[in-house]
Amino acid sequence: MKRQTTKVAFLLLIIASVALGASAVDMIKKSEQLWLDHKYDASTLLLEEALKVNPTNEQTAEIYWRQSRNYYEAAEEMPKEAKAARMSNAKKMQVAAGKCIELAPRMGECYLWMGAGLGREGTQKGILNMLGKAKNIETAWLKAIELKPSYRAFDGRASAHPDSYYALGMYYRLVPEWGIIKLLYGTKGRSEER
Repeated sequence: MKRQTTKVAFLLLIIASVALGASAVDMIKKSEQLWLDHKYDASTLLLEEALKVNPTNEQTAEIYWRQSRNYYEAAEEMPKEAKAARMSNAKKMQVAAGKCIELAPRMGECYLWMGAGLGREGTQKGILNMLGKAKNIETAWLKAIELKPSYRAFDGRASAHPDSYYALGMYYRLVPEWGIIKLLYGTKGRSEER
């Protein structure tokens, strides 16, 4: 019951924000605070509303990568047994990050979250079942690093550029460095050059 009351109160807050003429920037800032408070569903709902107040292309791209991040964070809090829900969030991450890339191909955060979505799908299906997408995961994170995303959370708990390096490092730790992997899938695996 308490959860329903919280959702209703939040929906009223969203409606009030839109009715009072909140800008996309205001709504993005509010969604950031909700994210910091671990209210990922509420943050995502507010970002959905922000899409309705005519944001610029760059703001729209930012909304999409933030949604992708919310899907990731929500999935991380789900029990391991909730495989279908976790997989659903991995797919939503990819869709949102894909929209972000379409709108802002020079925004590194888009690629960080695309790689995260693909990677999370891989961990749900099993690494060996995802080797066909291994190159896409690596490429997304390498692109994020190249673009040097500038986002840093207010509280310092997240910073997109170093997070991109961290994600790529985890990828190299998890993806086997078998010669056949490099040959078949074109991924570097745990390369000496990294």
